[in-house]
Amino acid sequence: MEYCFNFFEGCKNFSNKYINWFDAFIYIVAFIALYVALSLEYYDLYCPKDGQICKLGNGAAYLGGKPSKHDNIDVLLSKIRISAKYDESSVYWRRVIIFSILLLFTLLLLVLRRLPTGTEALIAFIVIYLFTFLFLVYYQEVVSKPATAQVNEATALLSK
Repeated sequence: MEYCFNFFEGCKNFSNKYINWFDAFIYIVAFIALYVALSLEYYDLYCPKDGQICKLGNGAAYLGGKPSKHDNIDVLLSKIRISAKYDESSVYWRRVIIFSILLLFTLLLLVLRRLPTGTEALIAFIVIYLFTFLFLVYYQEVVSKPATAQVNEATALLSK
């Protein structure tokens, strides 16, 4: 089923004027998911506490890790541990939803030269989401967690 959204060559053999309900449902769900993920990610990155001024450096993943010149050695070591585990504390599913939705529509528009059907969009989303999410989780397990363990071990030795 082809829709008349062919941006590159115009509409050929345009036989269906209307989008079916499944395609419309998938598009609506995709845009709602994109909006919710972007909103949650913005608040998580810039203003995780209610009433807090939204700015760069207020990320929830490393909230409480900012050092102060008045901190003693134990507090500084604790803050180093908080900041070192930012990758483990960050939320991947929102980033992957944002990336997957933007990538699927960009790629499918470029490859198909038309808007994808709901089925095409859903399959592309699942494939892109799974590959990206599993890739990030793998690197978190292989790189980030061992590095955080080393930081924790080093700060424990320093605190003795």
